[in-house]
Amino acid sequence: MSPRSLGARKLNVLGGWRWREGNQSVSWGFTVPEDGLYAVGFKVLLWTEGLPVYRRIEIDGEVPFAEFASYPFQYDKWWQMAMLGDGNTDYLLHLTRGEHTIT
Repeated sequence: MSPRSLGARKLNVLGGWRWREGNQSVSWGFTVPEDGLYAVGFKVLLWTEGLPVYRRIEIDGEVPFAEFASYPFQYDKWWQMAMLGDGNTDYLLHLTRGEHTIT
């Protein structure tokens, strides 16, 4: 983040000059407590001046369905909780109990 903060930690924050190249990715590991259908979301703030940002979303190294091949995150000047979905309904991902990775 910019400007750099010397007194505060910022976790899981991406952006600015370091996020300027194509084909970059970030992955998070997570644990699923039991098999089931899960809604997934991200807390996001886009600095794209009104334009959406498109990202490829993978679960355990694979795109779970076509909509995640180029998924749009809509611009808003404020932080937002962006649930993965079609705008009306959250997508539900079938996840099995145990360790997974989202990229």
